[in-house]
Amino acid sequence: LFHSDPLFLSLRLSTLNMVFYECLLTAKNTAHFNTLTSLVKNVSHKVVEGGGIVRSIRNHGIRDLPHKFRAKFPDTQGNRYYKKGRFISIYYDASPLTMRAVEASISLNDCVLRQTHLKTRSKLDFVNVRNEKKNPYILKMKRQEEEEEEEEEPIEGIQEGADA
Repeated sequence: LFHSDPLFLSLRLSTLNMVFYECLLTAKNTAHFNTLTSLVKNVSHKVVEGGGIVRSIRNHGIRDLPHKFRAKFPDTQGNRYYKKGRFISIYYDASPLTMRAVEASISLNDCVLRQTHLKTRSKLDFVNVRNEKKNPYILKMKRQEEEEEEEEEPIEGIQEGADA
């Protein structure tokens, strides 16, 4: 069915170019569990509202930071610099517009020290290549087929099943 509703068309167009992203968050190690839970729920809702899919969320725990990270504002104890942080990864498929909306909502959260969005590569990225000469999986299958054909060809001068 063809819909002339502009909202439907914009949602449909935004889901056509889905990209697999990894969002790596570095949060304050003193951030409360409820605050982090609401942050992850907020990000998940933004992705789903934008027509995306959240694949996985992983908590990597509290780790030492490579150097002191500075928060935007001091917390209730007056701490502004952090030597430890909690690392959280969120893997999702979404359009680039949705990714920018997720970035904007994360940047407004005070418990996040740093955020990084990566366009994740998967094996399916190589399968969808249109040029067969650059696709390692198609090249591998062609080589296997050629090797099987060479094994099946009989060697000249030797008859199979001949009595001597």
